[in-house]
Amino acid sequence: MLKCNVEVMKEIKRLEEERVALIKYEDASYYVMFQSNEEPLLSDYEFEKIQCQLEWYDKEIRRLRVLLAHSNVTTFVEGFDMTISEALFYLEQLKYMSSRLQSMSRRKELERHSSRDGRVEYTKLSYSPSVALEKYNKIREIIPKLQMAIDRTNLTNMIEC
Repeated sequence: MLKCNVEVMKEIKRLEEERVALIKYEDASYYVMFQSNEEPLLSDYEFEKIQCQLEWYDKEIRRLRVLLAHSNVTTFVEGFDMTISEALFYLEQLKYMSSRLQSMSRRKELERHSSRDGRVEYTKLSYSPSVALEKYNKIREIIPKLQMAIDRTNLTNMIEC
């Protein structure tokens, strides 16, 4: 069956949520409490059955993650000369760079400070904040384009499941 990357991601998320729900069920039902003068009411918990179900979830999640990982390292993002994996790393790098450059662009080229002993000190930047702002603005233009290209690729690339 063919599924796009997004469908596979959603399937993984669904399976992980079901797995967590099964573990919560197990945590709440693998024991019974009773008083010394009572007979214990047995729960419907079946150890072997639950363990088999958890193993199935783990195996299926692993299988889908491997298919998705393979797709991410072999599928190229349109408009960018890189795979989905590379594009995702690049996106994180751009976000970090954007944050750093935004901070650098807000600094004053020359700042006056007072030292502890009352003397006047200055801080002069070794770069131009306007150049940092220019670079920041260029990166801010790339980020949404790259994100859209990744999203488009994830929606159009098909994986045999």
